[in-house]
Amino acid sequence: MKKIIFSGLLLCLGNAHAVEELKISNTVTLKNLYAERDYSQSNTDLGSWTQGLIYRGKFSYKLSENWNVALNPTLQYAYRLSKDKGLADTILPFDPIAQEQKQHQHKKGLNFEASFQNHTLSYGEQWINNPMLVIDPSRQLLPSFHGVVYTGKFKNTTISAGLIDKYSRRSTEHFKKISVKSIESDGLTYLDIQHAISPNLKLRAFNGYLEDLYNQSMLGLDYKWQFFDTKIQTNLRYFNNRDIGHAKLGSVDSNNFGIINYAEVLPKLKVGIGYQKIFGDNDYPIIDGPIPVLDFINWTQGSFIKKDEQSYHLTLSYELDAFIPGLKLDTKYIHGDNFKTLGKENNETEFNYRFAYTINDGPLQGLSFSWLNIDYKSKYGQDYNENRIYTMYTFNF
Repeated sequence: MKKIIFSGLLLCLGNAHAVEELKISNTVTLKNLYAERDYSQSNTDLGSWTQGLIYRGKFSYKLSENWNVALNPTLQYAYRLSKDKGLADTILPFDPIAQEQKQHQHKKGLNFEASFQNHTLSYGEQWINNPMLVIDPSRQLLPSFHGVVYTGKFKNTTISAGLIDKYSRRSTEHFKKISVKSIESDGLTYLDIQHAISPNLKLRAFNGYLEDLYNQSMLGLDYKWQFFDTKIQTNLRYFNNRDIGHAKLGSVDSNNFGIINYAEVLPKLKVGIGYQKIFGDNDYPIIDGPIPVLDFINWTQGSFIKKDEQSYHLTLSYELDAFIPGLKLDTKYIHGDNFKTLGKENNETEFNYRFAYTINDGPLQGLSFSWLNIDYKSKYGQDYNENRIYTMYTFNF
């Protein structure tokens, strides 16, 4: 596979007459994260205080009117400022034998890219977002993936297809095989099609084949409409997961149906009401990391993905520019029930809110602060309250 990819890139170079233009862009994000989770039933408190740096570069060569090649390096580094609690908080690497969290963490990657008009073929480290693999910014450093990816943009349609053979979780430094419940797969092959029927109606179809574990199909619809003077957006999602190949996970039979309506009830105030149902013989499968499913109607810390679980979602988003320019409040409330834990009827709730403030102009443009509070409760489970405080500064050169 590597020989094929490199041969393709060399062919692109060989057909070019001359290097006409070189463009270099670099993006650096400085990220400070304080995170702490307090469990109500025990004295165990997870969390740490870390400082991170995330660099992403792009060195692009224009070979002709239609051909471009690029080299895209990345570097991520994080340092723990707090004392080691001897607990795994999924923020920095943890040694289970020594029961120690590492003082620092680094990641590095490289991506080779060749483009012809609106078609791009790339090999190496991939920063992608689809229903199975996403770049999750919720902790310190970002997860990343390795493989070959094609992206094509047509009129009103974007197609992405890829073969991902390895990934690097947010709290690890190196690439390894993709796994679910610690059972490894040789790779994920996927096809992702997004089509805009009109500016107000968008469709999405996705299929991911995680070799010898399970196949996932997803259909999505986003529709913007108006009820009298109220602007509304309806999001529909359906996911289907089935075991495949050697079925190393055993039988996999899990589906997710979700619908949510967002209404702009007042200027800069949006309210969302949604419903999600998990049905089939299993909990919804999640790739180890964990890798969140941000394409759900309303992904949250609690996930709400247990077998037979149904959940009710209420969200509120308010831009507070009238009080402080750049300030925004987001809140979510989710109640899930109709599932069992150790044979007992269980339920769970989550309430979270986030205040985010971004400086949009002046010498400190690009500086942002946010505070996320998560309050999770389960009838037969561990209750906890979690706080995350982010300070971020992004600049380009």
